[in-house]
Amino acid sequence: MILKKEKVKIDLLFEKDLKDFLERFKLYDRFVNGKISCEKCSKIITYDNLGILKFENGKIIFICDDPKCIKAAQ
Repeated sequence: MILKKEKVKIDLLFEKDLKDFLERFKLYDRFVNGKISCEKCSKIITYDNLGILKFENGKIIFICDDPKCIKAAQ
């Protein structure tokens, strides 16, 4: 039996760098004021439930940590 290996690109953003990252894209105020929601389920994104940040069609997409949302985002 031959197993196929799938390559997955992973970029990391450490929690300590999140504020600077969001400020650079002028999203920090919206983030801390509860005005950013999960692209998949519309749950408000916080420090505690942020699962994925990804670039899509020139904008930053926020995904919560719900396994269903993470799977749907891949």
